[in-house]
Amino acid sequence: MAATVHYSLAIPNFQIMEHSHDALAWKGSIAEAYPAPQEGRFAAPHEPGLGVEINEAAVARFAV
Repeated sequence: MAATVHYSLAIPNFQIMEHSHDALAWKGSIAEAYPAPQEGRFAAPHEPGLGVEINEAAVARFAV
């Protein structure tokens, strides 16, 4: 999702992005900060890179 937000912000005439933000609750647990829309819009993160910090312990729970 974070990469999609960045890509979309780089396109001058971008209008609509479909997403399933709340469809799978576990997706929000694998990152410390997950991009979320505010008033119907995604904002560019202020952190370096994609602005997402992976929660390694949460990812390990889903390892097969």
